[in-house]
Amino acid sequence: MNRLNEQAIEDFHVEATPTILINGKRFTGAPNLEEIRRTIAAAIARTRDE
Repeated sequence: MNRLNEQAIEDFHVEATPTILINGKRFTGAPNLEEIRRTIAAAIARTRDE
């Protein structure tokens, strides 16, 4: 488990929990759910445009 933690820190620069990554956008600490919802909605809209 420690190696997994180290790998996440190295690969994704995760330094706190919770850390949520959405299409490369990092949310660290207590999440702002409205901002996460907007980010997810924007990502979905982009996939529909492709």
